[in-house]
Amino acid sequence: VRLEPENVDYVGNRAEARGSSGDLEGALQDYGRVLELEPGSWSGRHGRGRTLVALGRWAEALPDLDGALDRHPDHVESRVSRAVARHRTGNEVGAIEDSSRAIEVDPGRADGWLVRGNVHQALQRDADARRDFEQAVAIAPDTWQAWIGLIGTRALEGDAGGAEEAAAQALRCAPPEVRPEIERRRRKYLGR
Repeated sequence: VRLEPENVDYVGNRAEARGSSGDLEGALQDYGRVLELEPGSWSGRHGRGRTLVALGRWAEALPDLDGALDRHPDHVESRVSRAVARHRTGNEVGAIEDSSRAIEVDPGRADGWLVRGNVHQALQRDADARRDFEQAVAIAPDTWQAWIGLIGTRALEGDAGGAEEAAAQALRCAPPEVRPEIERRRRKYLGR
């Protein structure tokens, strides 16, 4: 990119590489540069929006994700990212719409089911949340976030054994830094 700082493809490729390696701030800078060079760039809007979601900058992500979805309304990753941003900014109806559309377009991806399950759980629609989390782990058994959601939804439905299984599965596949949260939920819902 240093050799061709005006080449949108090179800058875009570097943005993607930076994001993939965990350099989200660097990716954000590069996606911004892509949009300076080519203001209508779909990949720039999608990439910057997705990166802002990963950084927890939910409200800032929405205009870029809106722009990406204006051009490609059935792009599942953009839909899921916008669902997360909408959920985190309190637009639960929009989050349900986006995650449901993502599921409709590609029911074989766990992320749409996971996000919709999180929204249902936030709305205390436990049966709907459980169904979505169950589908997420059926598709991708190492979706630890869905296993965490299942601890509460199963326990609230009186399925202590299922909640314990969900806690065990979450502990099996979650990163070490998440394990205290799993144990907290286990104690909260199961008293163990």
